[in-house]
Amino acid sequence: MFLRLAVALFSGGVVLLSGQTSGAAFTPIRINAGGPAYTDSHGTAWSADAGFGSGSTYGTVNPIANTADPSLYQTSRWGVFTYQFAVPNGDYSVNLKFAELYFTAPGYRSFNVAINGAPVLTDFDIVAQAGGGRVALDKSFPVTVANGQIAIAFTAGAENWPNVNGVEIVASSSPTPAPSPTPTVPSGFTPVRVNAGGQSYTDPNGTVWAADNGSTGGNLYPVIAPIAGTAAQPLYQASRWGVFDYVFAVPNGSYLVNLKFAELQMSYPGTRQFNVAINGVTAVSNFDIFAQAGGALRALDKSFPVTVTNGKMDIAFTAGAAGWPTVNGVEIVAAQPLVRVNAGGGGYTDPTGAYWTADSGYNGGNSYAVGYPVSGTAAQALYQTSRWGVFGYAFSVPNGPYMVSLLFAEPFANRRGARIFNVSINGAPALTNFDIYAAAGFMSALRESFPVNVTNGQVQIAFTAGAENWPTVNGIHEIKHCAGQRVHVYR
Repeated sequence: MFLRLAVALFSGGVVLLSGQTSGAAFTPIRINAGGPAYTDSHGTAWSADAGFGSGSTYGTVNPIANTADPSLYQTSRWGVFTYQFAVPNGDYSVNLKFAELYFTAPGYRSFNVAINGAPVLTDFDIVAQAGGGRVALDKSFPVTVANGQIAIAFTAGAENWPNVNGVEIVASSSPTPAPSPTPTVPSGFTPVRVNAGGQSYTDPNGTVWAADNGSTGGNLYPVIAPIAGTAAQPLYQASRWGVFDYVFAVPNGSYLVNLKFAELQMSYPGTRQFNVAINGVTAVSNFDIFAQAGGALRALDKSFPVTVTNGKMDIAFTAGAAGWPTVNGVEIVAAQPLVRVNAGGGGYTDPTGAYWTADSGYNGGNSYAVGYPVSGTAAQALYQTSRWGVFGYAFSVPNGPYMVSLLFAEPFANRRGARIFNVSINGAPALTNFDIYAAAGFMSALRESFPVNVTNGQVQIAFTAGAENWPTVNGIHEIKHCAGQRVHVYR
């Protein structure tokens, strides 16, 4: 209902700014949503609110934290609405500015944003991510335009109405990053797992966590209250707090440091904000467990890739804007090389610098390529090749929990029901009677992700015929992660 309303009210057409048309030189677009023209502290001009379809405006005179330009965040557009602009085809960065002007606690506003039909924010809660009300928060998204326009749609999510304070569109001029280095897996390393502030514990997966060790400084704090969002309750019911370090001797190589948190004491966001550095490099700054987890007594895991060259892992917890640092669990595991396969295509470095190998690991099927532009992704080449037919992929991986992501873009069918097929992973159905066109449309990027627990050293992905036509896939991505960790996958 909300999406239809937004489209109907925006039927007035495309808004052109600065006389721009497709193919013309591009002038950055900067909109003070819900407000008048404004020149910011850098001398950059923002136009009065324009380019919108539907929605209402709201303003405040209350101060805004975390910005030198509070005026830009003191006005907003809210409701179900779209911003649309005509731009030359090419690569852009869409920067959205947010500040929650009305609510002061998380959970009261949760909404969605899509750019040119591709979701970029889902159930987005400004207060939760900014750490409070009236705190400036910016979000940036790369967009490749092939149809001469950028349409930014704000639709209702789990709670209340969407809201935005500023819209900026600038041409992307960043060079293509170098390929991601392959992790150097340390030899002879036994994973480090510490139940911070607590006793030795075996979690529901049978993984053993040692009693608290390796720390210097800090104090212990336990609770018996239940923790939401985890089956490993004891791992989050004890903590170390204060100003402290954890230091472990490890072989040189590439690691993933997983820190486990639950707010055991504070009842409001903003009352505990602290910093974490790993081997002298900032991992999080003014980190607020309550704000990011959405409340107290809720499990929250954070992961950080770290390359060790000096034989040790030093995790330092220092005071930030409020309260004392705290942590509930520390895990250090060897980084595993990711599986990234450009199905049907050659080796490819995507816009984030991640390298995808040429098509490999398959059995059966055929390759297919198109030159059509793909909407909803900056990694065009990754979705312009595919493998099709009845086929499978198999990869040898260490045992453990994974997130297997499959990339799709429909290159042939131009209607619903023209291609319907099945996918199973390690024998378990993952997609049944799957229709790419019905889910995303023609040549629109789509990623489907599935948690898989590997116990036999292999990930086997089988593509079999369904009700109509042949299966197809454009890319395969496996992400190693830890049990119980919240994993977010984006295009």
